Amino acid sequence: MHVNLIKDNLLKLTRMAAIGTTAATLTLASTVPPSFAAPAPNCVVVRSQARKSITVQNQCRTQQRVKLIIAFGRDSACRVINPSGIVRFTWTFGNFDRLERC
Repeated sequence: MHVNLIKDNLLKLTRMAAIGTTAATLTLASTVPPSFAAPAPNCVVVRSQARKSITVQNQCRTQQRVKLIIAFGRDSACRVINPSGIVRFTWTFGNFDRLERC
């Protein structure tokens, strides 16, 4: 009787461990590390940069979607920039790191 109880508990623990491992794997697989994010194209250029603001111009022939990556701070929302368009980004904490596609 005790043997069956031990077997049942061991089976339950094994299933729970498998479910936990699968969930952890799926969580890790769904996050994209910064090294895999696509940089903004070369035709999206920084026009000016002040202490906590930056002005970006789209010199591409097509509309571009970019966001500002802030080191030690919150990244900006994705912004759409039309050809020849100019967008100003501002932030409170951290330092400008780079522009990325989004």
